[in-house]
Amino acid sequence: SVYVEVMQYEELVIDGIDDIYICENIAFDMVFPIDSISGGEGNNTYIWNDLNSAWTDTGLRLTIDAGIYQLEVIDGCDNRAFTEFEVYHYEVPTTDIVIAEMPVELRYRFKGFEVPNNPNVPYMDMKYIWDFGDGSPLFYGKVAVHDYPYYGDFTVHLTMENEKGCAKVFEKELNIRPTYFAPTIFTPNGDGINEGFKVTTTRKHEEFSMHIYDRWGQEVFYTEDINDPWFGFCEDGSEAQAGAYVYKAEVKYLNLEDKSKHNGVFTLVR
Repeated sequence: SVYVEVMQYEELVIDGIDDIYICENIAFDMVFPIDSISGGEGNNTYIWNDLNSAWTDTGLRLTIDAGIYQLEVIDGCDNRAFTEFEVYHYEVPTTDIVIAEMPVELRYRFKGFEVPNNPNVPYMDMKYIWDFGDGSPLFYGKVAVHDYPYYGDFTVHLTMENEKGCAKVFEKELNIRPTYFAPTIFTPNGDGINEGFKVTTTRKHEEFSMHIYDRWGQEVFYTEDINDPWFGFCEDGSEAQAGAYVYKAEVKYLNLEDKSKHNGVFTLVR
């Protein structure tokens, strides 16, 4: 007599895998928990399927991004079990950096405007981290006011980060230039109003020069003092004719390497 014992393995079962949330644009290194499998013959093969594409991988460790996945387990008897799960992003909203110049010289106001993200993803409070691009310490806050030490070109970086550590970095160029004003008309008629032509600036400067020419290109006035106006007289003391004149001014502003050149046309009215 021969006795044969036939083993009947329990049904191959996989406990469900909970949905997973990860940071956007950062792949997630997932290790499948062996103890979530029960039954079967035991010599298992693991196959991961991305249900959004034809992508397939094998093994216990998988690097994945957002999407819907299926895990297939095959034992040595070719029994199969399946489970599906979805990987979501902890999305950080996009934002627009809004920059406004303040009345104080070289002072600017910064604010981030969030653009709504996927409504299916729970919202998280954002941490705002500002880098103003001039070597100053980082600033934390949705709204920031910053004084720049000098004129120039700066790249402003805003990092938005949620409580899970997921972050995005946004940037915007800021070109800080001095401003000035030049009138287009003046009336040296003795009434005490608008008697002289001069340019003005609210920005600090260390050098200034201005030439004024008539319509024939003859110089009628020159000064190196921004507060010295032209009252409409020629170099010989005679009154300049009414009409159009050209001015050319150069200003060397503090902490700006090159001189700024301002040219324009204005009208003398008598």
